[in-house]
Amino acid sequence: MRKNEKAEITENNCTFFSVCLFEQNNLYLITDMSFIPVNYDIESDKVKCLVPYNSLEDLTGASPEIIVKKNETIISVKNNGKSIIVIDIAKKEYKEIPINASFKPYDNFALVTLYGNNLFCFCRTDSKVIVFDTTSFEIREIMIPQICEGGYRTGICEENTVYLFPISGNSYLEFDMDDCTYSTKYLSETITKIVHVQKDGENIFVLDWYGYIRIFNTTSGTIYTSVKVGGEAEYGIILITKERLMILPNQGEKILMSNTNLKCVTEFNDYPKDFKYDDIVGENKSKFIYPCEDEETYYFAPRKANYILKIRKSTKFEYEWIKTPKIVNRIFAQKDIDNKSVVYEDDNCSLYNLIDYMRV
Repeated sequence: MRKNEKAEITENNCTFFSVCLFEQNNLYLITDMSFIPVNYDIESDKVKCLVPYNSLEDLTGASPEIIVKKNETIISVKNNGKSIIVIDIAKKEYKEIPINASFKPYDNFALVTLYGNNLFCFCRTDSKVIVFDTTSFEIREIMIPQICEGGYRTGICEENTVYLFPISGNSYLEFDMDDCTYSTKYLSETITKIVHVQKDGENIFVLDWYGYIRIFNTTSGTIYTSVKVGGEAEYGIILITKERLMILPNQGEKILMSNTNLKCVTEFNDYPKDFKYDDIVGENKSKFIYPCEDEETYYFAPRKANYILKIRKSTKFEYEWIKTPKIVNRIFAQKDIDNKSVVYEDDNCSLYNLIDYMRV
């Protein structure tokens, strides 16, 4: 490697990525820093880059916020808030559609979700929702109230409704994606520094920065349970399967699980033998990323771990650790002195031959 080059690779030669999804034995992923879109066919052990290699330089510069697949199209939003990327898998072509949500270099969205033909992008620091029509590529903006001075932090969607939460406060926004209307709902007390939320029936679970999980009823807004599961910044994600709650680490390392009333919180200990976290990928970055999901399954992309975590929604507790494919592990990107993207393989060899192989 040349000096002053920043490689998206760790000491165990594993590329970490922010978003992924599975469909019929195909893993689709986009690398975290260099925005390389890749498809890996698990059965044939073939890897393909989804765009021509000479366009990788144009795509780099931001991490992906989400990856969704609609028919034969991959759609992703850059978390710098500047554009939406639409990739035609069959034609190996992509379009970059500019959007106006860039208020800081990254972390511009509280929630991005696909509903019907529309991709809804809920901005964090601006009072609006960007709606992208995946068929016509038209974009419209819907203004919403800013219910907290610090903006929105996170959200959860259930069918046609999005529950959008501020960084701190005693209220949240309900947004109807069918008619794009909204209403403000109130809680019985203030929650400070909200990190993540999940919904189970009429109950919403709220994880805060200080390690507390609170449960409130959406009808009354009454918070009826508050349990401390960890320390400050230790946990970042909660998810619910049938009768089971899982809590994934932010800057901590342990995975916890519990029943949904939080009366029995235990440590999860079933890891692969070669499982590891890697601190090279940013000290303050969470171990896993908020999941990509389909109707049956959550897929947690490993930003600082070397396995994908797959968890079934409909069972009491069913999970699988999926090893990142070896050939995908060798894909990483570097920045040269002129800040141009150069793609390399292990041992300082050019990766263009691998990209050519992936295009087969």
